[in-house]
Amino acid sequence: ISEVELLIFLLDGSGSMTETKTPDGREKVEYLIEILNGEGGLIERLRKSESASRYRVHTIYFSEKIEEEKGYIELKDVIIKNAVEVAGGGQTAIAKAIDKATEILDEFSNDQMLPKEKWASAFLFTDGQENMGGNVQESANKFKTHLLSPILAIVGIGEEADEDLLLEIANYSTDKQRRHLDEANVLKYLPDRDKLYLRGHEEGILTRDKAEILRQFVYVLSTTKIEKL
Repeated sequence: ISEVELLIFLLDGSGSMTETKTPDGREKVEYLIEILNGEGGLIERLRKSESASRYRVHTIYFSEKIEEEKGYIELKDVIIKNAVEVAGGGQTAIAKAIDKATEILDEFSNDQMLPKEKWASAFLFTDGQENMGGNVQESANKFKTHLLSPILAIVGIGEEADEDLLLEIANYSTDKQRRHLDEANVLKYLPDRDKLYLRGHEEGILTRDKAEILRQFVYVLSTTKIEKL
């Protein structure tokens, strides 16, 4: 392959993710696994895409502590774990999770074993607010200004999420991204069509309709290349 794209998933493993606000009464954390890695889920769709071989995945699980999969793996080997079980179900350290994503960008950027042409996107899924004293804006700005020009896209999956902050730190959308999101019937669901933030719930509930919109949101952004700055 002549180019490679890193997809970083930042998955909230705080205590509130055990709420059963889902269509079938499962915990939100379990439902999110299905959305991402279940039958017909996001990972399966990416595996079937024409550009499947160019992707590498790194998963970060966070509560007040940060746990991560080692390195970055091919789509065929991706397994999304229960973020609460992995990260401990405590408080919510969004800034620390984004800082970890920036560290991974550095490793990825400097990896001589990979093609020189590198791209990166991070997808943050959270239902809460930073409550460990981190500076989320500062961490997000450091991530977004990395030399790889990564995308930071965000999905709020609960009413307690600080939507104003998440909208603020999400990347601005490009014309191309907006066009592709519109073609996928997703753009109209964004609270601000100029920002890569999706409200992935209906009054706190992860509905089946929103689950499909969430999959499409991440899929479209994963498969839409943007011009680097």
